[in-house]
Amino acid sequence: MLARSRIIQHPQGIRITTPILVSSFSTKGFRFIEKDKKLLSEAFELIENTAEYLTEAVLLSCYDLKYYFPDVEKMRKFSFVPKLTFLDSGGYETIDDYDFTEGYKHPIIKNEWNENLHLERLNKWSKFYPAVFISYDNGCERRKELKSQIKRAEKLFDQYPDQLNDFLIKPDKKGDMLNIEKIIDHVSLLKRFNIIGFTEKELGESIIERMKNIKVVRESLDNIKCTAPIHIFGNLDPLTSVLYFIAGAEIFDGLTWLRFSFFEGKSVYMQNIDALKNRTQEKDRLNYKLNLVENLIYMRNLQAEMIGFANADPMEQEKAFNNFRYINKEVLSAYKILYSK
Repeated sequence: MLARSRIIQHPQGIRITTPILVSSFSTKGFRFIEKDKKLLSEAFELIENTAEYLTEAVLLSCYDLKYYFPDVEKMRKFSFVPKLTFLDSGGYETIDDYDFTEGYKHPIIKNEWNENLHLERLNKWSKFYPAVFISYDNGCERRKELKSQIKRAEKLFDQYPDQLNDFLIKPDKKGDMLNIEKIIDHVSLLKRFNIIGFTEKELGESIIERMKNIKVVRESLDNIKCTAPIHIFGNLDPLTSVLYFIAGAEIFDGLTWLRFSFFEGKSVYMQNIDALKNRTQEKDRLNYKLNLVENLIYMRNLQAEMIGFANADPMEQEKAFNNFRYINKEVLSAYKILYSK
């Protein structure tokens, strides 16, 4: 059984239980509004609206922190104090690539982004706030070979022993899928990192292909006794997160929770949920806020289901799938495909 739940010790003393479902925020895919001759991101308003409920894991982009989330530092002293913050690299925000989970394609605003600006942002993050620092990425730059990516990440993370590190592996060439065989060939070099990350869409062209690639990487890490959890970037869906979890991944982040409602194991159009829950007379704005809070509650309950599955008696493996109340049949079906010869 590759699905697992365990305790990760942060250098600052806090203990984190996997799997981790990370609430992400990004300006990418959301509107910008001009106010007082400044561009304000709709995404920052979403942080303000949900701040008091964001008590677990949150992902913020260093790029956004520099240009569009200027008051997060102040908020951390009051209502916005998540247990763990992932500081992403900025690669997602710097590339004009459409994500099919985005309801609308809003144009991106290109600002300067480079390694020095990324480093500057990490240096501003107080060491008193537990975080996971993610390796540098810029979607507009030419891709580097895997060994070069590893060396650059090592150099970066050596500067921050008080924070966890997360090495996001990117394809060698822009637009390509990850070369899983090359990653396996160099797997021993990954023992240096606390967390190993992959972007979901770069892992394969189908759900089952991505599951198989996650499985292969997890088994290879296990073979060299590397306990670093696998982080799937861009996936926070109540069904596919579970599928990647049973394949061996433990950390999941994404913007789906801001765009859809989580309902009975599925991501559902928010206005459909408003009708299903008899909220048709409420204003859309209020319903949206309610849906976000309900999504956060759903994520905590789903994490408990995943932990229950991972800790189930191996002798009653098929019964363990009943932990997933609404999607047990779908998860079991994918599991059988994953382990079929």
